[in-house]
Amino acid sequence: MAVTRALEGFAIPIRTGILLIQKTAAFKWSVEHALAAWDAGLLVTKWVHTIEQLQKTGNAVTSEEGQVLDNIRRLLKEIDMDCSQDFSLSAELARIWASLFDDTWVWGVAPRIGWVLRQLAIMFDT
Repeated sequence: MAVTRALEGFAIPIRTGILLIQKTAAFKWSVEHALAAWDAGLLVTKWVHTIEQLQKTGNAVTSEEGQVLDNIRRLLKEIDMDCSQDFSLSAELARIWASLFDDTWVWGVAPRIGWVLRQLAIMFDT
């Protein structure tokens, strides 16, 4: 699934350390890296939101979809996030992904990417 590949773009900063990526990405990433991370963030968060909406309406997820959701929960646990069933996984994922764009950036587009992901998280929460 494409979402599995896109999720790898999120797993790397988590395993490396989100704070480290926030502080050093502006030095190491090109604008293409920032745009690719944004694209992957949109794909993954919207996919998770769609699956959450299907679950709310009583539709079952496939085993492959369930495995991807479990992988996301495992990644969030690595950064000490409580992955209870009472919150929007897609919203939390969007907020964390947005945090990668919070620090100093050379390109003005990076803070805007973080803002858009936060707005998406607000939408997912409603």
